[in-house]
Amino acid sequence: ILGQLDHPNIAPIHMVGHDHQDRMLIVMKRIEGSALSEMLQDPHHPRWKDVTSNREAWLLRVLTQVCYALEHAHSKNILHRDVKADNVMIGDHGRVYLIDWGISVVLDKDGTYLAPHFAGTPCQAAPEMVQAPRLLTTRTDVYMLGAILHEVLTGEPPHNAQDFDACLKLAVLEPNTPYSGFTDRNLIRICRQALQIDPAERFESVAHFRHALEDHLAQQHVRLLLSTAMELRSQL
Repeated sequence: ILGQLDHPNIAPIHMVGHDHQDRMLIVMKRIEGSALSEMLQDPHHPRWKDVTSNREAWLLRVLTQVCYALEHAHSKNILHRDVKADNVMIGDHGRVYLIDWGISVVLDKDGTYLAPHFAGTPCQAAPEMVQAPRLLTTRTDVYMLGAILHEVLTGEPPHNAQDFDACLKLAVLEPNTPYSGFTDRNLIRICRQALQIDPAERFESVAHFRHALEDHLAQQHVRLLLSTAMELRSQL
């Protein structure tokens, strides 16, 4: 599956073959970097020194790069199924990679995949990954993008529980998060739409989710310009 993907935000396979003991091997691009989850959990992580802009805006731009990788995969009818901050690598020079395609699957011609059992990360899982008949679509990956955004906003995954079963029980419920302390209602709206229980209520595609993030970033930039202008006008 990974061999079908060719995108700047996806680490490529350089070679496949066998070693001297005739065991199968894959040689992939080596990434020098850190998992996004490490940076979210540690505000003093060394890699933050390379971020000179607003951290929230930088994180949203990282998320748009993840979207591009998924859009490419979806164009090939490939579903990732394990999109999470642990699988987003921040490399040198600002490079972003979506890694770990180990449980990715090829969608059927009708754009669905009937999963025989649960596979993924419980604290990030979309409801349809947990409940029978486990019919997955590209909107399943959209949900997990929303889960990363939720973690950016709150510091925790959407299904934050102590054990596997408890996480799965939370996965089928609407996230009960007040998002207290956040005044930007637009970003909260984007997160909530991506995390809808019903896939039909989510963003239609990863591209639509990305456009919403990009529009938010553009509006944020305009608001910053207006705020700066008002401050300068007051000083004048």
